[in-house]
Amino acid sequence: MNNRMYKLMNWPAIEAVVYAESDNPSSVLGPHASGNSTLYQVYVPGASEVRLQVPDEDKAIKMESVDEAGFFALLKSGKAPADYSYIAEFPDGKITRIEEAYRYDHKLPAKFIKDYMQGKAGNAYEYMGAHPTTMGKKSGTVFYMWAPNARRVSVVGDFNEWDGRVHQMDRIEGTGIFGLFVPGVKVGDRFYYEVNMKGGLSKTVLDPFSASVINDDGWFMSVVTDLSDIKWTDDRFIADRSTDDSSRSMPVSIFECSLSDFVSETDAPTYQKLGEAIAEHAASMNYTHVELKPVAEYENEASLGYETVAYYAPTSRFGTPEDFAQMIDIIHSRGLRVILDWTLAHPSSSNYALRKVDGTGCYEHEDPRQGIQPQWGTLLFNYGRGEVASFLKSNALYWIKEFHVDGLRIDSLAAVICLDYGRNSGDWIPNMYGGHENLDALEFIKNLNNTISRDFPGVITIAEDNSAWPQVTAKVSDGGLGFTYKWNIGWRDDYLRYIAKDPLFRGGSHNDLTLSMVYCYSDRFVLPLSVDDVNDRKLSIAYMMTHPGIKLMSCGLDKSRGKKDGTDKLVKALNQFYTKHPALYELDDDENGFEWINCMDQERCTLSYIRKSSRKSDLLVVVANFSGIEQEMKVGVSVPGKYTRIFNTDAAAYGGSTKGKEQAIYTIDDDVDSRPYYFPVTIPAASLSVFGYEPFDENDREYMLGLQVEAKKKADEAKADAEKEKAKAKAAQKKAETEEKKAREAAEAAEAARIKAEKEYEKAQAELEKARIAMEKAKEAAQRAELAAHRLKVTEESMKK
Repeated sequence: MNNRMYKLMNWPAIEAVVYAESDNPSSVLGPHASGNSTLYQVYVPGASEVRLQVPDEDKAIKMESVDEAGFFALLKSGKAPADYSYIAEFPDGKITRIEEAYRYDHKLPAKFIKDYMQGKAGNAYEYMGAHPTTMGKKSGTVFYMWAPNARRVSVVGDFNEWDGRVHQMDRIEGTGIFGLFVPGVKVGDRFYYEVNMKGGLSKTVLDPFSASVINDDGWFMSVVTDLSDIKWTDDRFIADRSTDDSSRSMPVSIFECSLSDFVSETDAPTYQKLGEAIAEHAASMNYTHVELKPVAEYENEASLGYETVAYYAPTSRFGTPEDFAQMIDIIHSRGLRVILDWTLAHPSSSNYALRKVDGTGCYEHEDPRQGIQPQWGTLLFNYGRGEVASFLKSNALYWIKEFHVDGLRIDSLAAVICLDYGRNSGDWIPNMYGGHENLDALEFIKNLNNTISRDFPGVITIAEDNSAWPQVTAKVSDGGLGFTYKWNIGWRDDYLRYIAKDPLFRGGSHNDLTLSMVYCYSDRFVLPLSVDDVNDRKLSIAYMMTHPGIKLMSCGLDKSRGKKDGTDKLVKALNQFYTKHPALYELDDDENGFEWINCMDQERCTLSYIRKSSRKSDLLVVVANFSGIEQEMKVGVSVPGKYTRIFNTDAAAYGGSTKGKEQAIYTIDDDVDSRPYYFPVTIPAASLSVFGYEPFDENDREYMLGLQVEAKKKADEAKADAEKEKAKAKAAQKKAETEEKKAREAAEAAEAARIKAEKEYEKAQAELEKARIAMEKAKEAAQRAELAAHRLKVTEESMKK
């Protein structure tokens, strides 16, 4: 080695490259100008000889071995040519051509870096991850990976025999991002990132931004993907979606399914076949939306997709991202909108996914009390970290922009926004104010919903939340979270608890049927019958369809159980009925759209209510019988006219017992349910009927005249009865007056007798007193006489002596 080249070489940096510990390999590798010469340095682990091949030169120039591990250098006069390569020879005789990877500028735009680090980027996937591109005249792929605490990051794949020493990446100063352009890497090539952590250990991880991940015998690998060539045919569909007025209710009937629900036992499943099957079923059943359970790549079948390993990659089980896009296009072609389950609360805790990608908590909190969900063992995102917020915000917008989805449903929102969710006291860390609210997550949710509503009109977001958080669907400017809809889990749980009881005992739980209307207008709700089966299925489905709130049915609930069941026909007809009657959806968010007729009949287990639209004449009367027996009912109404049963879950067409055409029922003038009119109906057991209203018209003149005659007759009879009652009352009054006079005279006589008796008594008392006095006098006289006799006797005796 000549002295000049020796002095030009950065030996500590070379050692870092050789030991695969470099985070700035471009400072050493590649061409470096030195005066009128260029120093070429290359690291080819295991090579015995390396030659520099310049296209304009006939012979490759042998490079000098600097380190026996495979580090070679050459100082050559002149500037580096636009194109050159290395020819490496190995001890086993193998010869390989190697393209230079360390001569390209792979810096990221300053504005993007700033937005990305501050959590503002909504297009991070356009920069981060693997992107096929051309630099200079070389085609290849540029890679960017965020691993702020890594000592070194390499991209490994088939193109370098999965050797982490070959393509060590450059750290972009001050960002935690590593980047490198690798010539020759093309669409379809598989790769990982090899991350060398503090302490010296290394791990391989998937590209968090990878648009495609394949599963090779249980081993997931990222795949270089280019989505720019996807062909869409839904331009008109997307344009129509953007005209939606989110402030007004529209008919929304959602068919919820997982892709595996439509996997055939005979044919190999593909996105195209699944799209055709799902679209055919949902369209033929008159749904308006399809909600797909998680489609982002996951590893565990038992999780049903709720443990995501690659947030940007549609699962490879059924094809490529392009195939997935075709599936969405197929569903759109049938007029159906597509909602995806977005697993914000369920990132996989697998080591090759997002868990400690650089040996520390990057995407999750370092402290497991904040970083791990104890119930499921999945990660919890650190929403306060800008790079994580940008990753997630960009991911949500990615599905909307790149795959044309029409909505996102966030599962388990409570696990996202509540720090104590699923934790015992003392097992969670309060926020700065001592509360349980995840302030960073709340801010992220608000920002995301604001962005979607502003930039993607017509796209909806749905929250599945059981935390009783207030104002989930209120605008962010009004203090809400900004979701379009929220699952009404309270309605679902109350109803399923009620309907699970034997009809004989349902009356005691009647409040479970009616409680939902107490809070029905506190948010914009989805009514989720998200179960495979439910008691009294037809009644239950119809009750959901007529209750305020948008509708959701799980796959399987709409299928018949046997040829005579008819549930599939019922659901098809109900969905059509729902979309054709604005009274069932137009005022879902307005208290004027619903009115109880009778919600207190718990003994008979019945409900009756009115659904209304903005037109006063457009109203539907709903009568539901949750008992096990037929009920004869009088349904009170405020508007006279004709009421016709226009839907009956017990109709023979749906496997029920009711046959024949329904006739209009005319109202009768009589007070029922605190209303001046009623119409009589028979409601079969465990069924629901909907009655349409029509005002009386000219064709009803005879009936109306009859009603008038009948009313006059009733009025005359009532008047006659009133006269009779008046006469009876008058006679009774006269009789009462006579009796009163007699009673008064008797009372007067009694009073006179009393007075006379008192006088006689007083007289008798006086005579008695006189007699007493006379007796006293007689007694005194007797005593005097006796005394006189005694004295006389004494005198006589004295005289005798």
